[in-house]
Amino acid sequence: MGMRGVLGSRLAAAAVIAAVTTMSACGDTASDSASDPKDPAGSSTSSTPMSTTPPPTQQSPMEPPSTPSDPQPHDLIAGQVVRGGAGPCYGVVTDDGKLYAVHSASAGELAVGTTVLVKLAPTVTDVDCGPGEPVTASSIDVV
Repeated sequence: MGMRGVLGSRLAAAAVIAAVTTMSACGDTASDSASDPKDPAGSSTSSTPMSTTPPPTQQSPMEPPSTPSDPQPHDLIAGQVVRGGAGPCYGVVTDDGKLYAVHSASAGELAVGTTVLVKLAPTVTDVDCGPGEPVTASSIDVV
């Protein structure tokens, strides 16, 4: 192999090394931003700033309230008439199955199956209106 062959292969190898070095420098963004004339500090502007707001904390599910959030009035009963007639005694059962023995001198005729709203008054103790919790109604409205 002659002198030209050795020099030619060395020059070819040097050219390949120079090309690889140049190509690897093109992909380095830090060296690009350091030499950016618009950014004298040399900081990278392509990254997004980190948020200073802390992430939300996860909370465990809350226990259900021990009392209803919208308690019902104590002086009203809503239910269906199960013992009707001309009065003054009626049987009314609520949606939760509680039976009331209702006394009302002014309600008039109530048919079995009628839905009513009973406004309670102080209970009259000497009246027996049959099975159920005894109550006295100041008014009974058909719903």
